[in-house]
Amino acid sequence: MALSVVWFVLVLTSLAFTNGQNNGTNSTEEMLTVRLTVFDEINKPYSRMGSYVTEIQHGMNAYDVMVKIEQENPGEFSFLSTEFPGLGHYITAINGLSENIDERLFWGFYIFNRFSDVGVSSYYPKDGDHIIWKYMTYLSVNVTVINTLDNDTVLGTYKPDYVNRGTSLYQVLLKLEETTDQEFNFVTSTYARLGQDVEAINNLWADPENNLFWSISNNDELLDVGVSAFFPENGDHVKFEYTAYSSSNNIMGCNSITYLSIVLLPFFQFMTWI
Repeated sequence: MALSVVWFVLVLTSLAFTNGQNNGTNSTEEMLTVRLTVFDEINKPYSRMGSYVTEIQHGMNAYDVMVKIEQENPGEFSFLSTEFPGLGHYITAINGLSENIDERLFWGFYIFNRFSDVGVSSYYPKDGDHIIWKYMTYLSVNVTVINTLDNDTVLGTYKPDYVNRGTSLYQVLLKLEETTDQEFNFVTSTYARLGQDVEAINNLWADPENNLFWSISNNDELLDVGVSAFFPENGDHVKFEYTAYSSSNNIMGCNSITYLSIVLLPFFQFMTWI
């Protein structure tokens, strides 16, 4: 009899402990608030097609967010996707607007105002994230490389494929370098808070000691920022010109980072030496 009572008490204790664990898990389950906004930049530039807010469980990806919003907003939000095994989902249409490869139209995936560097199945939102989808076109950007010290010889003319709005010039150069059918290479240096500055293109190196540098212009207007701080627009023509600074060649022919390397850095080196 005593043994039965003890066993009964142990069972009750076990049940109470288990129920307490379950309740604790449910009560502390993390929920995240995420906003999703859709823009049509082709037919109605910068106009919103819709904006939605939902709560998701921790661990859900951006594709799961879209599925949940579609379920919560029938008739107001819809999308189509293609699933690639091992890669995830690729969004082909939102709210009736479909991608069109021939016309270079696609859906751009942004987190806040930054183009996402991962796909919709690989991004896991944080609390307060703002997912943005933009119906947009790939940009047409031309890049020309010129050696002004050799009778303005054109070293190459390039047109990178699939440049998205919001892509920096540095990323455009990376895309060109990765393109196997175009001979292009470049080297940059990183300056804190200033970004990337071009040191060499197609094996021609800047040489501050001899006042040689790469001048960068867009649509024939000189840039005053580095390649990581400039974001081309559709139809832009960027020129990289290998040139020399002299008293007859205005120093403003180079961007602000190159100016530092030609003028200010040697000055600081001199001050350090004395």
